[in-house]
Amino acid sequence: FAYRIFLQPLDDIHLHSSDIQYAEQFHTNSGKIVYTLLIIAAFILLIACFNFINLTTAGALGRAKETGVQKVLGANQWQLVRKFFGESFLLCFISLAIAVFFVVIILPFFNQLTNSNLQTSLLLQWNVVLSLSGLLVIISVIAGLYPAIFLSRFRSTDVFRNVIRAGRNNWLRQTMVTTQFALSILLIIATIVVNRQTNFLVSKDLGFNKERVAVIQLANSNVDMKHKSAAFISALKQNAGVISVSASNRVPGQSFNGYGIIPEGRTLDEHLLANVLETDADFASAYNIKLAQGRFFDPKLTTDTANSIVINEAMAQYLGWKDPVGKKLEIYQARKGSVIGVMKDFNF
Repeated sequence: FAYRIFLQPLDDIHLHSSDIQYAEQFHTNSGKIVYTLLIIAAFILLIACFNFINLTTAGALGRAKETGVQKVLGANQWQLVRKFFGESFLLCFISLAIAVFFVVIILPFFNQLTNSNLQTSLLLQWNVVLSLSGLLVIISVIAGLYPAIFLSRFRSTDVFRNVIRAGRNNWLRQTMVTTQFALSILLIIATIVVNRQTNFLVSKDLGFNKERVAVIQLANSNVDMKHKSAAFISALKQNAGVISVSASNRVPGQSFNGYGIIPEGRTLDEHLLANVLETDADFASAYNIKLAQGRFFDPKLTTDTANSIVINEAMAQYLGWKDPVGKKLEIYQARKGSVIGVMKDFNF
């Protein structure tokens, strides 16, 4: 691995640290998720704009005589364009007000669903107000530009002679309808994929029990912590409400330490890089992890605390060991010993 040290602004840490190794302890998020949600929102707004344009131009015949009368009474094209833009802006403003109302109503449920603590006061911040105002103007222009130009160009003589067409063969309308359906299909497919992936994450068998498990992090700055942690674990085991207690340097869901692994028959130059978990004899029972072969650590055997190693099925398969129990294995600069058992694979 090649490590590179660089400076990062504090404002960039939360959304731009997902690719930094060992950054998961900072509880950061990924900017890609935010940008993806913004793209989805833009698609939905485009679909709404195209739908508004198509409905407006499709109903142009109904408003043609209104436009013709206004032209006869002296309205010029620019005045008509401003009128249609005003209608578009008013509709978008009402839509924005309704959207903000629903955001305020649904926000507590959203916070509960996402385990966040967003406040409605965020909507009153100047950058949010400025962004919503800019979005309102942009959407109003996009939605109202074509209908305004299209309707204002009707000639009064054609209107009253009933010889106008509402753009039935207009290539722009056909393009917008096609784009609208394409974006809708894309969003439906994406929704199905995300829903199936979410169901998979919820129902996937992780290979260990994570329910009713409390993880307590013990500080290791004190030199006497090893003895204090042993006393603490012993006290927990005496509690009638505690079924099992285990101590380890990591728990499933955290990144494990990486070590060089030298299996028997290989030299140091042929070592592998593997994740290693340092734990006690109760780890497998506490997390209800099954064994495929052999046994787990036994605190009564002094050899287990000195030179015994347990691997998982993936390691045995990678090494081509059909009968791994008894094989020699070295964790470089940490432990040399024999494999006493093979654990069922679990997602760590």
